[in-house]
Amino acid sequence: QFPLEGCGSGTYTGLLAKELVRCGHEVFLIHPEGQHGTIECPSITYDCTVRRREHRFMPCFTTLGSDSIRFPLLDQSEMKLITSRIHATLAKACQMWNPTLIHINHLWMAVEPAVSLGLPTVVTVHGTELAIQEEKPDLRESITWSIQWVDALIAVSDHVLDRLISLYPTAQKKANRIWNCADTDICAAAVSKRSSRWSELGIGNLDGGEYKVVCFVGKISTHKGVHVLLQAAEMYEKKVPNVITLLIGTGTELNALVDMATKLGLQRVRFVRSLPYQDALCAMAKADVVVVPSLNEPFGLTAIEALTMGTPVVASDVGGLSEFATIAGGTLVAPGSPDELGAAVLCVLDTYGRKQREPEIKPPLDLFRNDVWVDRICQIYKRCLANQIGETESRSFVPATRLCETWG
Repeated sequence: QFPLEGCGSGTYTGLLAKELVRCGHEVFLIHPEGQHGTIECPSITYDCTVRRREHRFMPCFTTLGSDSIRFPLLDQSEMKLITSRIHATLAKACQMWNPTLIHINHLWMAVEPAVSLGLPTVVTVHGTELAIQEEKPDLRESITWSIQWVDALIAVSDHVLDRLISLYPTAQKKANRIWNCADTDICAAAVSKRSSRWSELGIGNLDGGEYKVVCFVGKISTHKGVHVLLQAAEMYEKKVPNVITLLIGTGTELNALVDMATKLGLQRVRFVRSLPYQDALCAMAKADVVVVPSLNEPFGLTAIEALTMGTPVVASDVGGLSEFATIAGGTLVAPGSPDELGAAVLCVLDTYGRKQREPEIKPPLDLFRNDVWVDRICQIYKRCLANQIGETESRSFVPATRLCETWG
């Protein structure tokens, strides 16, 4: 998995690794960045052989910070080189560590090397990779073949599940929907610091005033709806004189959106270009409302994290957010509508107060409890292992042949 911070799938990986260790399992985590992010667990072994910096084209599904190397920009030779390196790293890990099962994040080019090793293979489909496959049709053949050989697929929302099956009908028999959940350990630490000063998070000029804080955390981009939030801020700034809009994150569109805020004449919008994951959660815990104005969203982890910490959420009625936001206590608005978004933010600011919140975290639904979530994933592992008995030789030969034909 890469990266371990700055994207939902990285957060997913870190949480899953910690919860598996908590359940008594051993975890070997392969990632290319050479750092462990927020994962502080001595029982997790790391391999950073496939390093991002070794290849200028180490790809991502959506732009991350200043990184704009996305799958549609890769040519066949670049994809071949990355896949061969992933295969070599996986093969070495299997030889040295003898794993029982391989779990791949994203339905992408790493799946072929994984299934070629003959071990039960589970793939979590996060949704962003499906959009890339629509942009780059030559990946479709590889993914169609991979689905034939993986043992199980986990979609993070019904929205992603439906999209997966529409692209790959053969995935239906292997696909399961398991919603993501927040890391309650980190959320609890953030809530415990709710009364701390904003300056302790590196955010100045907010302490000492009775401000109402509207918080966005994520990629600063139009597909995340930041431009819609800025348009909504133009409305609610006029009605709430002490409101501050806090935008935490970075992205390739950051400068353009900063310019947009200036042109709109917004006086109380703060762009915070980067915060460590724990500090970003602290900011959400301290805020009066967290806004998730995405134009498309496979799941919407930020919303679950905020709701787990007791912070009101206003989110777009799209993708995975449509499935859980209201039943978990959030408010949904039409995507791309500044008027609806602004009105909902005003309603929350008028209705809720930070003093009304519980001092302890509480997942909004049992399905979002870490132990329930990891148990459901472990049940899939057990089914895969049970189905694998006696099949290793028959499944490993053909994928290995295919890998040699495809990637040399």
